[in-house]
Amino acid sequence: MADIKMKKQTVRIVIVSILIILAGGGITGWIMNRLGLMSLSDWNEPSLPMPIISTRGHFRNGKLTREHGVYDYETIGKIPGYHAGTRSPDDLLIIVHGFNNYPQEASNSCGRAQRSLQLNGFDAALVGYSWDANTQLDPMAMVGFHEGRIQATMNGPKLARFIVDYKAKCPTARIHVLGYSLGVRTILECLRVLDENPAFRDLPVMIDSIHMVGASVDNEEVQTNHLYGKAIENRVGTFYNYYSREDNVLGWLYLMKEGDRALGETDIENRNFAPSNYVSVDAHNELVSLDQSGQVSKGPKGDNHMGCLGLLDENGNVIDDGVMNLVAENILGMNGSQEEDGNP
Repeated sequence: MADIKMKKQTVRIVIVSILIILAGGGITGWIMNRLGLMSLSDWNEPSLPMPIISTRGHFRNGKLTREHGVYDYETIGKIPGYHAGTRSPDDLLIIVHGFNNYPQEASNSCGRAQRSLQLNGFDAALVGYSWDANTQLDPMAMVGFHEGRIQATMNGPKLARFIVDYKAKCPTARIHVLGYSLGVRTILECLRVLDENPAFRDLPVMIDSIHMVGASVDNEEVQTNHLYGKAIENRVGTFYNYYSREDNVLGWLYLMKEGDRALGETDIENRNFAPSNYVSVDAHNELVSLDQSGQVSKGPKGDNHMGCLGLLDENGNVIDDGVMNLVAENILGMNGSQEEDGNP
């Protein structure tokens, strides 16, 4: 009888906890909406053309659908060097969007990054990576975020497969990957797959640079004594983490969901275990305040998680370039050094 009573009490506690979370999420979601901190999905963003690697429809409820396997992907549009009739570029940048993006939002997110990068003199080939990130079920995404995290992780092998396929077609092209928010999880898992999976680990595939922007992953996961550190050292030329200690979306929302601190807020937890190719970049001054309409205001800097990839007006003009000026500067600077050294 005591066991039955204990089980009933446990069930009641779980139910009450869920109701509190949902109620709190609704209140907090309303507050966030009033403060202009909700998703950019309702802004009047222009549609920007860009080739896309897509795994949309490959996942449902954190599992692969029956029609798809671990490594398959589709492409939309012609990717330079990948499709017949196109030339291999010197550089290819793959952009992986973040959480709660439907297909059009994903395209817009990548498009904002594209325009912001181009404003800063970056004219290399770009391709977006679109995944099943639209799993938010409540204003705080207390349930949907974890499903999104699972699906971001399961996209790692698919991104790895594309990179291996691309290097087979364009062996001299330099590959760079830009990850935003939860999209960072896909990139880190891609590195682990390249480094550990028997199908890939003997292939000499290197990613020239990786750029983590507003990274929504635990701050110790990139350390060499944790899951991804060794793969970062073995498979990446230079690994950049752009962070802001004033990023409150990561500062308290991430803490509520994961019970840990985010890499995009605090930077790496223990520098003694930082990969040898790890570079910290304080992006505080690049993240300007926005008003409720999405326009730049004179508020304090650093707390603008949504603006990391830049902000466009309804005509597609860059209002603010977010952290993309630093990304462009680092990739262009690295390529310049390679040319001076006589490398291709």
